[in-house]
Amino acid sequence: MLPGFPSYAKINLFLAVTGRRNDGFHEIETVLQPLELHDTLHFFEYANGLKLTCTNNNLPPDKDNLVFRAADAFYMHINREPRIHVHIEKHIPLAGGLAGGSSNAAATLTALNKIHNNPLPPSNLAQIASTLGSDVPFFLQPHPAVAKGRGEIIEPIPKFTALQNASILLINPGFGVPTPWAYRRFSDGYSHTTRNPSCSKAFVDEFQNSDIAQAKSLLFNSLEPPVFHKYPLLQIIKEFCLDNGADGALLSGSGATVLALLRSSTGADKLTEKLRAEFGPSFQIIHTHPLGDITA
Repeated sequence: MLPGFPSYAKINLFLAVTGRRNDGFHEIETVLQPLELHDTLHFFEYANGLKLTCTNNNLPPDKDNLVFRAADAFYMHINREPRIHVHIEKHIPLAGGLAGGSSNAAATLTALNKIHNNPLPPSNLAQIASTLGSDVPFFLQPHPAVAKGRGEIIEPIPKFTALQNASILLINPGFGVPTPWAYRRFSDGYSHTTRNPSCSKAFVDEFQNSDIAQAKSLLFNSLEPPVFHKYPLLQIIKEFCLDNGADGALLSGSGATVLALLRSSTGADKLTEKLRAEFGPSFQIIHTHPLGDITA
């Protein structure tokens, strides 16, 4: 058994959908923050071929899984037959707007490259990542970033002063929101609700030079209106968090996870108790933090 490799979750603190591209994707500008919350990928030598297993049986163990496709693409690029078993120890909620699948794919590329003594340079890994999914290139590096295009153009940025020592609650109601549906629904009737992507610069400047209380008004997600219309429970969760101690709250990505920002662990614990009392035990509530300084 080879060492386990972490695969971190992310949240979107700002997401502006600005148009539809000729390739069918949407043009976006988003601010991404990696989290300490992570899955762990384990790699085993395997007699022949590529095998994929996971602690969550709802994930497909074949080419419908981004990990399988990432591993297959890696071995194709180094012109070798795969002889690897990948096991995913899953902790990131599925279809939750936290990009667990994309993170797993990026971690697979990074891990396999390390296991095989780095046959591919970072530029090749980024090229492969961009073919797998819009969020995958972000996870090849450990820093907050502004992502543009369909999400594959990554501009790493310094960590946010406003999130120093902050706690983040991830509230997942137990269902997912299909990302393609959210973007289609946005285009069909909600494109008038978006914000100029230049606001992302104001967001970054504010979060790097102030605290959450001052910067929270800049939290933004173009997908909130269509998703909240279809799933009003998510808006109720967001408003409950804001009314009960959260310093900021937002739908992450296309959902269904709502994030709450708090300046202390004590505040996060108190809000968790209130959420449990209001919504019962079926919700998944994860207390995590911004990812600290690590080596890429």
